[in-house]
Amino acid sequence: GGVKWVSEENLHVTMRFLGDITEEQRRGIEQALARVAAQTPSIQAHVSRLGTFPPKPALRVIWAGVGQGATELERLAELLEGEVRAVGIAEEPKPFVAHVTLGRVRFPKPRSQLLERIQQIAWTPPPPCLLTHLTLFQSTLSSAGPTYAALVRAPLRTA
Repeated sequence: GGVKWVSEENLHVTMRFLGDITEEQRRGIEQALARVAAQTPSIQAHVSRLGTFPPKPALRVIWAGVGQGATELERLAELLEGEVRAVGIAEEPKPFVAHVTLGRVRFPKPRSQLLERIQQIAWTPPPPCLLTHLTLFQSTLSSAGPTYAALVRAPLRTA
């Protein structure tokens, strides 16, 4: 109760949240995605654990953390960070954590209660998947939850 679960078609790994950007920045980011994707091989990834943000006091996000593939995603995040800063986006203050958001807690619950419930979940991680592209999404927030529109998709290099 009190959790808005992410629909399956909206599951993704957020490499970098950009916030509001200008049209010029968007064009620069599209070019940067193409450059970074061309030099990055596809990534075999596997979500392997459940977790929550923030660490305390009240939980807001329930996520599945990437195990296999996390190092490659961290390198990719570093490359993308340099590129977005080059087009005038401020530095990301939070460290990158490779994860897929599963749900947002609408009404912050005491950490101990929600953690207890999460620990009781009989969860079997899905099989590994191959990450094959970077997508620049525009997200629109509403009371029904976010909607995403893909603005550009850049394929990662194939092996």
